[in-house]
Amino acid sequence: MKPLQDRVYNDDLEIACAKLDDDVFKAIVEIQKKYRVLRGQVIANRDKGLEYPSKSDEVHEEKKDLMQRYLSVCEELEDFVRNKFSYLFDISSKTFEQQVRFTLKDRYEVEKIAINGNSAVFYTGYERNSHRKVMIRALKKYDFSSFDVKASNHKEHSESTRLLKIINFKHRNIVKILGTDFDSFPKCLILEYIDGISLDAMLKVLPLTKSNAVEVAIQLAEAINYLHTHREIHRRIRPSTILIDNELQPIISPYEMLDGQYSVQNRKTFKEDLYYKAPETFYEDSPEGDEKSDQFSLGATMYDLITGEHLFGTSVKSLQNIFQKRRDFFTQKKARKAILSKIPDARLRAIMDKMLAEDPNDRYFSMAEVLKELRQVPITPNPEFDLALESYRRCCIHNPDFFNTFYDNLFMHPELGKQIARFFEKHQAEEDDRSRKRKLRNALLLLLNNIEDLSVFRKITHLNGHGKLTMPYYEAFMDTLIVTVQEEDYLWKKYEEAQDHTLAQAWNTIKIKTLQGLQQVLSLK
Repeated sequence: MKPLQDRVYNDDLEIACAKLDDDVFKAIVEIQKKYRVLRGQVIANRDKGLEYPSKSDEVHEEKKDLMQRYLSVCEELEDFVRNKFSYLFDISSKTFEQQVRFTLKDRYEVEKIAINGNSAVFYTGYERNSHRKVMIRALKKYDFSSFDVKASNHKEHSESTRLLKIINFKHRNIVKILGTDFDSFPKCLILEYIDGISLDAMLKVLPLTKSNAVEVAIQLAEAINYLHTHREIHRRIRPSTILIDNELQPIISPYEMLDGQYSVQNRKTFKEDLYYKAPETFYEDSPEGDEKSDQFSLGATMYDLITGEHLFGTSVKSLQNIFQKRRDFFTQKKARKAILSKIPDARLRAIMDKMLAEDPNDRYFSMAEVLKELRQVPITPNPEFDLALESYRRCCIHNPDFFNTFYDNLFMHPELGKQIARFFEKHQAEEDDRSRKRKLRNALLLLLNNIEDLSVFRKITHLNGHGKLTMPYYEAFMDTLIVTVQEEDYLWKKYEEAQDHTLAQAWNTIKIKTLQGLQQVLSLK
């Protein structure tokens, strides 16, 4: 259907009027009244133009005013049609992208699709004035709001106040909303750009260690506690909505809180709900949940972090089987104990047992209490590895393109640079540049936290295209990594000037243990 606005802009006012003469719109009494008045004025203006040419300027101004009012009616009408008959509008991704570009053209340049989700499409872009890189989240669905004027006004005021509050959130582990455009289709949120990988995607490639998992859980709990302190419930805490940024920090998004009504329920999202939603949210009397519902979702996410499996079975594909696993977890002590026994640390297991209680009253009183308990979980320190990890973080903070620099250095390796470059070019079609760098980042994080575990090295050698790599390639990798860290870590030179070799020794230990682990795994093939 050609948009009514296009017809108006092309001066097809009478044709646009005719398009409105459809029985489906007769239910819209107020819009229909406005339309009939405007249609009469269109004809009157045409007659004035013919009979009173001396007043053409006056007629032009009146027609211009009429056009703006007519456009408003068309927009109101099209909103109604899209809301009530959305199945008639199968918008292609190309058309949708064009509409996003048109909607934001005065302020933002839209670059390309980053994620095509169930309820929204994410685009990378930048702000025209500042050239700041941003992420644009365009909602696929319209707002199914009430046409009751009083109810709508109250709702709009309430949502505007809430939106203003959420936009002003300032927390290290919460995505910053930079702006909105809710006046036209599609509705867009402008977000700070985070070059990260979803926790869900990361866990599919490489596991987290206990210290990693606890650190991530603490930061997530801090962010969720921040939301609760501001009287906001997230409702969708799960690995797929959490990003791990280039400083190895977990980031949660607040936009699920804003557009819950836009979510498209399908098998995938419902399956995620079964894994992560609190039991009480599946009942009609408490579908929205509360702070304790977020607590349950965080507990289920932590189980993923620590065990690398879903709470109700990673290998389970049938929704019926997941339902059964959930029921067994809540009703059978033996089944519950078996599932939680996969958490190796007794104190952490007790914390999660309480967070995952079926009855909300049996969970912690608040997220602040969860934080207090998590901070007391014993983590065996490793000063040498901690020193290297902090060094690595400084590199990422100083240079967001740290991995570009690393690969530039790797491809210039004096002995194997050309062969390595050809190797990556060969696998470029299978694994794009960005994905490769994300996996490298995660592999390095894993090395710095769990270097004694042989399973880490098995994971690394099984990464896409790594199967045929021999030890000289891994040696070149580690040598180049240390050279790049020397260039990017501002404290490296200060350590050398103070004749303190602890930082260099820490990285050398990382190199030795990494090569030993890889050698052992490769020898078993």
